[in-house]
Amino acid sequence: MFKADFPDDQIEDDHDIVRFGGRNVALAIGEILRGLGCEVAEPNYAGEHGWDFAARHGHQRFWCQVTSFHPTFFLLFEDDPAIQASTGHAGFAEKLNLALANDGRFHDVLWYSRRHGPPDEPDGAGTPSPLAESDDQVAIKARPKGWDGESRAWALRFALMIVGLIMAFELLLLLVDWWLY
Repeated sequence: MFKADFPDDQIEDDHDIVRFGGRNVALAIGEILRGLGCEVAEPNYAGEHGWDFAARHGHQRFWCQVTSFHPTFFLLFEDDPAIQASTGHAGFAEKLNLALANDGRFHDVLWYSRRHGPPDEPDGAGTPSPLAESDDQVAIKARPKGWDGESRAWALRFALMIVGLIMAFELLLLLVDWWLY
């Protein structure tokens, strides 16, 4: 998720959206990827999802989708898991992140894991780097304020106590069942 300094290229008529925006941003990201040594296809219109395109860097293949909520944009950046391990994707995502940071048209870039995805509204819970945190760490970061280590430890002790009570109750039922029959 990021903000970008591009004009809104969405086309509307009197009643509806004729073409969703984001093509100009998809083209700019394609230019950045070309600067990183990628072969990049032209963006394809994907309706309300925006614009998508394929890119290749050596044997690594990537698929990108840009969805416009002008001036905020979502970039879905995925690799082809049949071709390479996720470390290739993550390493290249970091290169893309640095290139976006060095391009003055892109601001407030936050990365979200595929598991948690971006929020409906910007919440700042993403990470500034695609390699900054694992899925579980992103989930912890997105928790409400005050959810510190002590609170987590208390919650874990409480959960273990409940599990222990359930097991003791089941054992009691087994003993009563054995004694009566």
